[in-house]
This record gives sequence, C-alpha cells and structure tokens, in this order.
Amino acid sequence: MKADFHRIILLSLLLGFSSIGLSLLGGCESASSDVVVCDEDTEEQTSPRAALVKVFFPDGPGPCNISTNYVIEEGDTALSVLIDYGRETGIPVTLSEDGTRVIGIKTVFEKDLGDNYSWAYTVNGESPTVGASEFELIEGDQVVWRYVDVTEYLSE
Repeated sequence: MKADFHRIILLSLLLGFSSIGLSLLGGCESASSDVVVCDEDTEEQTSPRAALVKVFFPDGPGPCNISTNYVIEEGDTALSVLIDYGRETGIPVTLSEDGTRVIGIKTVFEKDLGDNYSWAYTVNGESPTVGASEFELIEGDQVVWRYVDVTEYLSE
C-alpha cells in the first residue's frame, strides 16, 4: 500500500495530477448533520448511490476534518464530487489553472507548509494511477483527500 502511494505521488508530481494525505485533528465540532469529524481508524459505511468523502487537514490549528456520504451520479469523479460538495456547503475548493488539480481546500493550500506539500487522494485505500479529474466513482467508493509532504512519503 505504501509503495503504491509513493508511486501515485511520484506520478502526480511528474504528470501534474492532484495528490492527498494527512492526519486527523481532534476536538472539532460537527458543522452540520452531514459533516462530522471522524477518527482515522473509524470504518464508515456508505449508503446506496453514495460515496464516502473524507478530507484530512494538517495537525494543529486550522480547519476540522470532514467526513460525509455524498450521493453520486454516473460520470462523477473524485474531483467533481469534492468540487460539488464544496459548492453545496460553502467550503472553498481551489483548482489549478487547468482545473485538474486541487491546490486548496478551505484555507489550506499546496506549499503552505513548504514547497513539497500538496493535496493527494486515495479511493478505497488505494492510490489511483490517474488524476482525480479522471477517476470515475462507483457506488460505495470511499474517497480520502490528504495534505502531504511528498518528500516524506517518497523517502519512506
């Protein structure tokens, strides 16, 4: 799994795709009934016609993590679901100029913590070999977005 994650991060850097990774914050309150803070080890079930979407922010002061079931439609991608969810809830999602990479979620942007930090994603615990704008979701998928230091993951 870690080797696969390293490969996708490297591919993401080489091909300009979006990436993901990070640990959880504790002590946050739920903003609404569908947005909750989750524990990293918590296994959540998705409802039919939905994908579970999680966003993990860096440790420390800042945004709370997000976990929500999101109803998907045919053709939805890991990126389109994040963008749509952001629009519906007022959570800013900032994309690269070409619209294919996540460069910011809420107030956390790539390179905020250093030149090697970026957003990365996994689906069902695996790192896809395509960018988030190309990965089509199916019912029951679990999409996790993380903010990571790419050099740490490549060196492990």
